[in-house]
Amino acid sequence: MTIRWKAPIDDGGMPITSYHVEARSTGAEWQPWELLDTPVTSVTLQKLQKGLEYQFRVIAINKAGKSEPSHPSRARLAKESDLLPYIELKGARDITASAKERIKFDVPIFGEPAPSVQWFKGEEPIEDLNDRSISVTTTDTHTKLVFNSLTKEHAGNYNLSISNRSGQDGAKFSVKVLDRPSAPEPPMKATMEGSNCTLLWKKVKDDGGVAIEHYQLEKLDSEKGTWCACGHTKENTYEIKGLVGGRSYQFRVCAVNRIGDSDFVTGETIEVADASTRGL
Repeated sequence: MTIRWKAPIDDGGMPITSYHVEARSTGAEWQPWELLDTPVTSVTLQKLQKGLEYQFRVIAINKAGKSEPSHPSRARLAKESDLLPYIELKGARDITASAKERIKFDVPIFGEPAPSVQWFKGEEPIEDLNDRSISVTTTDTHTKLVFNSLTKEHAGNYNLSISNRSGQDGAKFSVKVLDRPSAPEPPMKATMEGSNCTLLWKKVKDDGGVAIEHYQLEKLDSEKGTWCACGHTKENTYEIKGLVGGRSYQFRVCAVNRIGDSDFVTGETIEVADASTRGL
């Protein structure tokens, strides 16, 4: 730490020949710290303990002796100065989590003066996303990027940039969001053969990041008026057997992974011919 002072207004009639610098940390006693054998009025002090606050006072010396100590300086914290900004990546990792979970990146940062911090999704600043579920908190030693409730839209690459007058540093992180699948794309086709109906649909394009376990089928019977499960399959086709003649049916299908079920895609209503009129 470099300190400076002004020479005494009154040198006692003899030139100042040297200065003694005394120091004390908070709550401690004054002790000699630097003995200067020339009348310079500044000095860079060594061996200060980082994290402690120090006060200093100066004693002027001429051939007649020592002056009274100067008024103590204000307390100053001992810390490094002009340090390159640095992001501590030990323990940092990309994150894979399910939708609606809360996740965070808590990243230690260093630099003197304290670096300015900017988070980006890709090239877009986080604040420009206008997403209230994302928050950034930064102190002199840490920066946190928090997602309070993950959605598919949060998946992607995130960049951290810090800088001060000495330079800059950067880091990259990724977020992968596991979610329920997207719905199969319409249309769902139905082909009748007697009392059996073969259904065909397109496989989902987005499995939500988790393998599809099966497709779940439901039917709506015109007599019952409620949807009920009628089968499941790992393929994108399924045969429904034993439909009752004279009734109408609708079928729908959704994709299922371990996170949940997709929305349904629903086929058109089909009519099952009465057994007595089949073949006419």
